[in-house]
Amino acid sequence: MDLIFYLVIGIIVMAIVFSVAVGYRIYQDEKTKETAIASQLNYLAQLTKENNSQIKMLADEITSLRSIDTTSSGNEHLSQEMVALLSLIVEKLDAKDGAQFSSTENRPQNAPSQLDDHSVFQHAIRLAKEHKTPEEIVNICGIQLSEAQLVVQMHSQTN
Repeated sequence: MDLIFYLVIGIIVMAIVFSVAVGYRIYQDEKTKETAIASQLNYLAQLTKENNSQIKMLADEITSLRSIDTTSSGNEHLSQEMVALLSLIVEKLDAKDGAQFSSTENRPQNAPSQLDDHSVFQHAIRLAKEHKTPEEIVNICGIQLSEAQLVVQMHSQTN
């Protein structure tokens, strides 16, 4: 009788120790997951901050593009085709900016493609400031020739 009693007590103690070990393991796994999630949230917050600064920069660029007066003497070289293209680019950027502000949290997977579009034009602007030809910009950035010509006309003069 005493042997069975001690055997039952031993099994109960082992079950308690096993339960504590499993509970501790689950706790450690949850803590690791929380740390990983916190790290991802910090990364997303940093990306959001960078995107917001890029959006601000694009908004400033849009404002400066809208302020172009085609009738003034400094901008007479722009053809009607370039003005129409400029308007189209501004409309596209406005639409993307609105989508970025309204759905940043809901669709983080879409943010890279929007960022890529803006980055292509930012890269094209940098190349234009480095006095690259529109053809070189088309080859490097993959944008339309008319867009590259517009970027060169708009940004190579600022240097």
